[in-house]
Amino acid sequence: MGFYYKRNLPHYQPAGAEYWITMRLKGSLPRHLLEQFDKQYAYERNKRQSKAGKRAYERKKRRYIHRLLDEGNHGPTWLTRPEIAENVIAALHYRDEKEYELYAYTVMSNHLHLVFQHRSEKLTFNRSEKDYPVTEILGNFKRYTSRQANKILGRTGAFWQHESYDHVIRNAVELERIILYTLNNPVHVNLVSRWQDWPYSYCKPEWAKYF
Repeated sequence: MGFYYKRNLPHYQPAGAEYWITMRLKGSLPRHLLEQFDKQYAYERNKRQSKAGKRAYERKKRRYIHRLLDEGNHGPTWLTRPEIAENVIAALHYRDEKEYELYAYTVMSNHLHLVFQHRSEKLTFNRSEKDYPVTEILGNFKRYTSRQANKILGRTGAFWQHESYDHVIRNAVELERIILYTLNNPVHVNLVSRWQDWPYSYCKPEWAKYF
């Protein structure tokens, strides 16, 4: 059974699927740079005659967004605070085996990547059509970690960007590629030489030796 909804990003959330999630801090992407990208690629964005062309555009924009996030010099970088990063990590592990099976994650300065399999047996189906399993998990996670982080920072207001990027992983080859990307995010931006040296990365223990 799957759920579909659309806000700014399209989401398809089949119960029990494997997911790659990217969530970022509020204000971590400058609006003018996103508008500049949309203007530059307006033709591709508006193209409707080719599904492949539309998907290619979405992949291009996703790579652009990830590059901006990896630069780490736009907006807040609160996740560099060890006490905030550790609270986020504790909340990720708390949900392991309850709401999902945790595969891997990396917490960066202004965003995090997360890979898991949704625990479909935990899903109750007597819900309204506006409820979506992964959206619900991420919403609860964001609300809790936002409260904890804002206490540390002595601030109020949005901590996370409201909407996250969620991608359904299609097969084992894609899963391996996504876990490699997730774990090696700090390596790619020259923060460490091996992913194991980054204090805010995790891989399921029985899989770690393969990455």
